[in-house]
Amino acid sequence: MRALVALVLALAAPAAAEPLVRPDGRATLVHFANAECGCCVRAAPQVDRLRRLLGDRARFVLVIDLDAAGAARWQDAAGMGFEAVADPDRNLIRRAGVERGLTSVLLGPDGRELRRWQGHSAALLGDIAAALALASGAAPRALPTEGVPAEPVSGCTFPR
Repeated sequence: MRALVALVLALAAPAAAEPLVRPDGRATLVHFANAECGCCVRAAPQVDRLRRLLGDRARFVLVIDLDAAGAARWQDAAGMGFEAVADPDRNLIRRAGVERGLTSVLLGPDGRELRRWQGHSAALLGDIAAALALASGAAPRALPTEGVPAEPVSGCTFPR
């Protein structure tokens, strides 16, 4: 009887959610970009400032709806030096529940989602930088915001 109860409980328990990216013990910022979105291209070098600012304490991952070669070309053209995950079929994008480019997800060192942001602006980047510093144990650092829009800009919707 106990074995049957244990089996029923095991089958009824929700499966542990698979992390967006394999955790490596550091806080991770996963940034989603839509390859066809001009706002994503324009924001890339500004978002990359976070990597240059906190990359010694945190991990940065770009998820983009291109194959590996296309992702490398996009990053080079856009000026983003993140680790890249090619997602040409948008499977990871859908699994993450991301609908638009310029979405950033902060994962804790264990891979669990801590925060999520949509869009791009000086205030959003500042908030992401502060949350990432806190999650990674780094001292807060001032983020240069020249060229970053004051008003939030939204990324383009991913095709279904």
